[in-house]
Amino acid sequence: MLEIQNVSKTFNAGTVNQKTALNGLNLKLNEGDFVTVIGGNGAGKSTMLNAVAGVWPVDEGKIIIDGVDVTRLSEHQRAAYIGRVFQDPMTGTAATMQIEENLALAARRGKPRTLRIGITKAEREQYRELLKTLDLGLENRLTARVGLLSGGQRQALTLLMATMFVVAAGFRRTSLVDGMCDAIMKVTRGSFRTAYFGYILLAVLLTNFIASPMVVYAIVSPLLAALCDNTGHSRSQYMFPVMVVCVACCGILPLATAIQQAGQFTGFMETYGFTGMSMRAIDFTIGTWPVLIIVPLWAVFIGPKFTPKEPVVPIEALEQKSAAKGQQKLSPVVDKIGIFVFFATILCLIFSSQLHLATWSVALVGSLCMVLFGVVDQKSALRDIPWDMLMLFVGALALGTALTNTGAGDMIGNALATAVGGTHNNYILGALFFIIPFLLTQFMLNRSVSAVFVPICLLTCSALGANPIGLVLLVNAGSLTAFLTPMATPAVPMCMADGGYDLKSLFKCGALITLILPFIYIFYTMTVFPAF
Repeated sequence: MLEIQNVSKTFNAGTVNQKTALNGLNLKLNEGDFVTVIGGNGAGKSTMLNAVAGVWPVDEGKIIIDGVDVTRLSEHQRAAYIGRVFQDPMTGTAATMQIEENLALAARRGKPRTLRIGITKAEREQYRELLKTLDLGLENRLTARVGLLSGGQRQALTLLMATMFVVAAGFRRTSLVDGMCDAIMKVTRGSFRTAYFGYILLAVLLTNFIASPMVVYAIVSPLLAALCDNTGHSRSQYMFPVMVVCVACCGILPLATAIQQAGQFTGFMETYGFTGMSMRAIDFTIGTWPVLIIVPLWAVFIGPKFTPKEPVVPIEALEQKSAAKGQQKLSPVVDKIGIFVFFATILCLIFSSQLHLATWSVALVGSLCMVLFGVVDQKSALRDIPWDMLMLFVGALALGTALTNTGAGDMIGNALATAVGGTHNNYILGALFFIIPFLLTQFMLNRSVSAVFVPICLLTCSALGANPIGLVLLVNAGSLTAFLTPMATPAVPMCMADGGYDLKSLFKCGALITLILPFIYIFYTMTVFPAF
């Protein structure tokens, strides 16, 4: 199976740093053998494994795998003969790709690449059956990403947000925005509040079809901005309430977003021993439907009263619009191109998972197209990006990363599990598992908070013999509902740029709804889905 014959390897030969890692090593393993290699630091364990894998060539000797001499083969050529599991799982996997995509790559190791469908139905079923043997519930999470947000993904998120500003700015310059605004005003007979309520309903519907509040906000915000500008209303009074609707109402109706989340949580539950129990998409509606009524009503009647009447910080888009009044309008061709690029970008973002496209690359191509086809010029594109808000977002990500990497999130989660103790009070449990994730997600990436607290919630429920559905719903709601700081979702800094908010005004805008939501979630959700 594997034979190492008289292998030697020396690093930095002929220098003062010369180190002989392997010296005449011999080893023979037969099929079925299970071997543990033990040795102190510097004994050559990793060097031997890397030599077998082909990470570096050996100085002397032979390496034979399954009867084939692979000594002179490179690392990628040896992939056809050997597989390797690293101590760090992120080293041997593509964290930004789905589980099934990683398995497909592994299945094609050492095989010729051709232009064909990446994963066939038969392959997907094969992967599902293989994963069932692990008894970890992974067969129900084939489309889940292998890793949580890594440093590279956070960079991609920042790039996504920056380029979406350019795409949205290009769309605002097209005739469709003003045309839709005029049409809506005619339908509503000139009533701003009715038109505004229509945009709120549009945001509610889209955020239940599209899993990203940022994408939903990117669709609705240019239309609302045009409505405010054309009717003489301040953007500052209405952009924040709409953003809250995009975030708070996401995934409540039993549509695409809830179906995706239900599958993920069912996999978690099976992993932690809740076999025979599943999370249904309709459970999100049953457990949280009052939010779909209260938040839009707040956004229409109460939210604008707590927002500033005038921008606290300058709105770059408004200043550019004033400066561009004397400029020539877009030609009919360029106008249509701008409309097409915007909706093509939005559709690709919505279906990025099915199309196997990175969201940052979609937004980047969209922004480049807006510039290349003249919808926005290069200087305007750079000015359309609110660099101060972007840098604020980058700094917030750094803080959230520090909280995650230092284990602060885990420490808080463990303290929470200890505080719960043996209580069987539904509302105390609900309060703990909603409020703490809700507060943490203002300072940490929402996916990181969810990844920390869902396992803690399930382990606590297992220890107490509790039904986890209501508590998991509360963890999900608490960790994904964030609008007081720019740290958890790019929709917030985008809104800050569109409405001219700073951190202080942002906190004032969201204070009331932040106090309302915990009462709705905790008392209602734990009443319809009690833990005991």
